[in-house]
Amino acid sequence: MKNTIRSNKRIPALALAAALLLTILLSGCSAKNRNNVKPTVSPVNTGTVAIVTDAPVNTGGPAVTDAPVNTGEPAVTDAPAITNAPTDAFTPDPAATGTTAAALTPTAAATAALTPTAPATVTPEPTATPEAQPTTWGDPVLPTDQGPFLGLTGKTWDEYPYLKSESEFRVIVRMLSARINDGMSLPEKIRAAHDWIVLTYQYDTTPKSRHLSSMLETGAGVCQCYAELFYVCMGELGVPCRFISGTAKGESHAWNAIELEGEWYYVDVTWDDPLIGGHSDYPDGTNLRYTYLMVPLSTISKDHTADTALPAPAGTSTRYNEQAGAAREAEVRSELEARIAAGQVKNGFIVASASELDSVIDSIAAVLAEKAAQGDREFTFTLYYKADELSFDTVTAKAKTVLLGTAANAYQAAVTIKMNSISGEYYSTLTGTLTAQ
Repeated sequence: MKNTIRSNKRIPALALAAALLLTILLSGCSAKNRNNVKPTVSPVNTGTVAIVTDAPVNTGGPAVTDAPVNTGEPAVTDAPAITNAPTDAFTPDPAATGTTAAALTPTAAATAALTPTAPATVTPEPTATPEAQPTTWGDPVLPTDQGPFLGLTGKTWDEYPYLKSESEFRVIVRMLSARINDGMSLPEKIRAAHDWIVLTYQYDTTPKSRHLSSMLETGAGVCQCYAELFYVCMGELGVPCRFISGTAKGESHAWNAIELEGEWYYVDVTWDDPLIGGHSDYPDGTNLRYTYLMVPLSTISKDHTADTALPAPAGTSTRYNEQAGAAREAEVRSELEARIAAGQVKNGFIVASASELDSVIDSIAAVLAEKAAQGDREFTFTLYYKADELSFDTVTAKAKTVLLGTAANAYQAAVTIKMNSISGEYYSTLTGTLTAQ
């Protein structure tokens, strides 16, 4: 019996010990399993972190169970997508780290960002009315209020007595402004206006060309048209100008007077235009001279007589005319040199002064001998010589003496020479041909 009782006492003790051991084992297993369990994961949304069913992870914007994932522009079920939400509405709170409750709780800003709002109405900026730019020589300005066309000095067409319409004024202003710039001196601008008229229009005595309007339309006119057009050009340059009528060499004529530095000088554009019938014999192919450009009273009065008293005080200097002539002479020489260099003129030479004549003729003779050695039996040349320094007789005499002797030796035969000269304002042209008999 005693043994039975002792045995029964052992049973509860063993049971208690077994229960304690089982409790410890089960406790350790549960902790281990809880640390290694893999949470159930919802489908991954491309471009975002997977969402945990039990506790949504904050990935830059809180994702709510059964709500669409925010991919940058959150869309709410049965509500239009928000297109005007600020891009930084889903920036997480810097204090939110790990999986704390604070990090998993949507912020007020994020909640507001998920609430659909009406797209913002953008009011376009009013179109600014462009301001009128300052008038420059190359770009006449039409006022922004679409008022009358303004010229280079702010004048309108009806301020000129010789114009009949705004369209005529536009033509003159635009053509003139294309030929001048702010870097020019006033005499240079006057010269540019003179050159434009001379090179663009030609003298014509038909009745249709008696007025400026006709000249602008047909390209030709009489002296009155030239003087009227020059008058308008001077007005656009801000140069005081007069229309002068009278006689020239006994015939009715019109020209202009302009004021420079307080003195009056004269311009006869018509007589500076040698182009009659559309043909020019000038070596540079143009029709331009400065015989009556900005000349003093002493020059114009030699062959012009005005009907009324000329403006006073009258200028006496010839410097403006001389400056224009020197500039033009340099331009003509440059044009001729370019033609020779480009081969447009065969065997071309230039004599710019009397002292150069001998050396230039010798150069022509050297080329002649070279061509003859190559078997040529005929040699042609073109010589441009300074018109106001060399005469035709002087040039042809020298050329004939030297070139005939050179050719006879080179060809070893009798030689004939033919020469012809065309007078020009700055350079005259001598053409010659030597032929072996």
